[in-house]
Amino acid sequence: MKPVAPQNRPSIRVLIIEDDEDDQELFTIQLRKTRFLDHVLFVNDGQRALDLMTRPNTEINPSDILTVFLDLSLPGMGGLEFLRKIRATRKWATLPVVVMSGSTNPKDAEACRELNVLSFVSKPVPIQTFSMLVANVFEPVKPKDVVIDRHY
Repeated sequence: MKPVAPQNRPSIRVLIIEDDEDDQELFTIQLRKTRFLDHVLFVNDGQRALDLMTRPNTEINPSDILTVFLDLSLPGMGGLEFLRKIRATRKWATLPVVVMSGSTNPKDAEACRELNVLSFVSKPVPIQTFSMLVANVFEPVKPKDVVIDRHY
């Protein structure tokens, strides 16, 4: 999906690094409820996302991105390797990341916690939880208002 930005708006507000077409469609359905659908970029693998974020004069700037939704199981560079690389750079060290993964390995959840992700949610994600995650990106609520099981 190539975003089309209105004037005076950043091109990309949400970066979704996900290779599963069904999960991409689920994001699209939820994002239609927001005004940001045209500001979403889907990337199928970690290396491509890293290249987009680290190339000179990239259109993606840290101050423009509300959040990144990241799958851990990606072709090529996996989500954890991607996350480690961006956290190691000053520019992207505090980028808000929500990990949604089918991994049941507790070491993956622990690694994500150590890499300071906002949430780690196990797939399949119940639609209510998924909707809440997406809505919270665009209309943040007070932490006491929403409880998300981080599955750490």
